[in-house]
Amino acid sequence: RVRPGGRKATEWLLSKADFTPSTRVLEVACGTGTTSMDIVKKYGCHVEAVDLDERALAVARKRAQEAGLAEKIAFQQANAMALPFTDASFDVLINEGMLTVLPPAGKAKCIQEYLRVLRPGGVLLTQDICRKQDKAQKEDGLLTAEDWQSFMQQQGLKSIEILRGELLLMSLDAIVEDEGWQQTARILQKAVQPENMARWQEIYHTFQKARQTEGFIAMASRK
Repeated sequence: RVRPGGRKATEWLLSKADFTPSTRVLEVACGTGTTSMDIVKKYGCHVEAVDLDERALAVARKRAQEAGLAEKIAFQQANAMALPFTDASFDVLINEGMLTVLPPAGKAKCIQEYLRVLRPGGVLLTQDICRKQDKAQKEDGLLTAEDWQSFMQQQGLKSIEILRGELLLMSLDAIVEDEGWQQTARILQKAVQPENMARWQEIYHTFQKARQTEGFIAMASRK
């Protein structure tokens, strides 16, 4: 689960939208479908879910089928900068852990596309990585919470609510909360295999170091 603020941030985001069974929802960069399935289970609405990675989508479709949710979630391959939906199609759009990796122009293009497919008054729910102000290093390209808020306002979003906290990527507690003990054990078992050990250690130490200067930001904004 690539969620900078983990399940805590996702649950906070979902609490900021008024979901009903008829709410029209789009998840962009859905990965293996965790958040989409959580929305369907909790609120009973239909979800459109898109991702560029067809392998992740194959896993997501299988998971939804096994959970009996396949009729409620439509997974398809699509680019966040060119969504295959008509204007004002959705009440809620959620996008987690993706905008951070894009350059400024890419971020802006995605947000404009999100605004295009959201109805007037629709809600945009995002969570990403932000740079802690007290450890500011402008050259790293990361945005502070204030930068994120200013950026969203420049794109035309309003009523921006913010939740900030410690970065939870590659945190064992967050992995257990997201994956459960059984799946966490499988992940760790794969991580200690010789062909995976070096890469796993590199990723782990990268995020351990990142926690000194970076945190997460979740934002609930309105069109």
